[in-house]
Amino acid sequence: MGMRKLQNYPPYTHLASLTLSSKNEETVIQTIYAVINEMQERLHDDILVLGPIAPYIPYENDSYKRVALLKYNNHKEVHEVLKRIIA
Repeated sequence: MGMRKLQNYPPYTHLASLTLSSKNEETVIQTIYAVINEMQERLHDDILVLGPIAPYIPYENDSYKRVALLKYNNHKEVHEVLKRIIA
């Protein structure tokens, strides 16, 4: 449990996987970086973003995918920022 606390893993923090997809590879790459930048600007030190990376299967059903892992403590604040970004 001590190692989990040092590395900010549950139950000491929240984790969320953010997956974006698009039929255009360049669009999905630009969009995920834009989303990550927006989240980091609004949440500063309250969020740690790992990635983005291409998943194990990066192209499926005519769509390119990118994934980022979010580590955070304040669930409500992250939820509000994600809702604003989606809108």
